[in-house]
Amino acid sequence: MEKSFSALFFSWMESNDFSARDVAKSLNKEAQTVFNWRTKGVPKSQVFACQSLMDQKEQEKNSEVVKYSLVLHPTYAQFSRWNKAALDAGMTIEDWAFHGMEIMADQYFRAIDGRDALGASPRYPSDCETTPVPRAAKVRKEAERKGDLQGGDCA
Repeated sequence: MEKSFSALFFSWMESNDFSARDVAKSLNKEAQTVFNWRTKGVPKSQVFACQSLMDQKEQEKNSEVVKYSLVLHPTYAQFSRWNKAALDAGMTIEDWAFHGMEIMADQYFRAIDGRDALGASPRYPSDCETTPVPRAAKVRKEAERKGDLQGGDCA
């Protein structure tokens, strides 16, 4: 049991960039002790503490994701419309939505004080040239002029 847990634990440490020092600090151990576990395995007496540490860090990671999440509940028609517009712009719907929000934020802050907001976008650096996200209504009008919706749901 300890050997398979040890493999799981050290794999978890590696995938989450935890060093022996990080784990030792969390478990009130010496870094050398945790380092030695790599060859000897996690002792039975420490399996529960290590599992608890893994659970705690995963819970923290998940709560951080939820904390900075935006949850939308569009209808099927809305989602199809947004997805069509995103695909027409050559983007995933996530990038299309993010890009659109960045443009709107830029417009908002320029209107307030004539310059961009403090801080740069993590996805789109300030030197990145942006273009407006095409609106589904505009795409629909252009398609209607051509007489073909090209298989998309733009209702």
